[in-house]
Amino acid sequence: MATFRKRNGKWQVQIRRTGEHAVTRTFTLKADAAAWARSAELAAEASDVPKQGNCTYSLDDVLQRYEKEVVQGRESDSSEDFMIRVMRRDPMASKPLHLLSTTDVAAYRDARLKVSKPSSVVRHLRLLLHALKVAKQEWGWPVKLDDIRRIRMPKVAIKPVARISESEFERICEASRRLKNPALRISLELAISTCMRRGEILRLDWSDIDLGARRLLIRSAKNGHPRMVPLSPQAMTVLGSLPHREGPVVQITLVAFKLAFARARKSSGVTFRFHDLRHEAISRLFEMGLTVPEAQLVSGHRTLSQLGRYSHPDVQRIAGKLESSRW
Repeated sequence: MATFRKRNGKWQVQIRRTGEHAVTRTFTLKADAAAWARSAELAAEASDVPKQGNCTYSLDDVLQRYEKEVVQGRESDSSEDFMIRVMRRDPMASKPLHLLSTTDVAAYRDARLKVSKPSSVVRHLRLLLHALKVAKQEWGWPVKLDDIRRIRMPKVAIKPVARISESEFERICEASRRLKNPALRISLELAISTCMRRGEILRLDWSDIDLGARRLLIRSAKNGHPRMVPLSPQAMTVLGSLPHREGPVVQITLVAFKLAFARARKSSGVTFRFHDLRHEAISRLFEMGLTVPEAQLVSGHRTLSQLGRYSHPDVQRIAGKLESSRW
């Protein structure tokens, strides 16, 4: 990475690379300094390319190994697998790593923006950048990481997360009761009463639940850290009403779950996503009076900034408090 500064009427440029000594040159004109810096960076990148006979690794090789060693090793649903499949079908996947450039990634970004939302494209690009980072730093594969990191991310409009009203929640619960499989109804009630993610609910086993101690164990969450979740009276009622006490609590596949939720949402007329229930549940924790550490224990968030993104105070409730308070 080149840095420039003007000193004693001349332009000094310095190039730093991890594990190497900094290289500094001085020029009268800034344009000459920039040209030399670019030439030096290209030469350094070219020297990083290890040869394997007459071939090099391709981006497809990176994505395949990343999926096998990184994605499949952590607890998450199929979204990352889907993104990798999409990227592997793109023409840039066949490019050798030492030829993969920002232009290739930008073309992929622009093509995805024609069929996907900007927020979805951002997730694709972040996954790609992380895969390339792992390939370069852990596997020693030739990646022009510094260049590709400069890719411009699509702008994502920040929208306030609407709270879920009791009537909306009851409508979708009623719609779920009309389905043959009770899995969706159980999942909805567990989500709102425990703050659990969809994947955590689908992986929950009866062996992880201790009704006598009013708690359940999430063995492996999205962030890789297990946590013990206290059971509210609502969660106790839901779990206590179920007849089975062995195997998965919710017996349904991810695909069937998505279809069931889509049908229930359409018939009930609600617009929120299943993950929005986690936002709503965490917001209710604070309205119950739980402290920040107590809410973190339930939600599993490791930092206050993460927790803050899921807490959405009710403006009307706050206005009522202000009205009743004395200044």
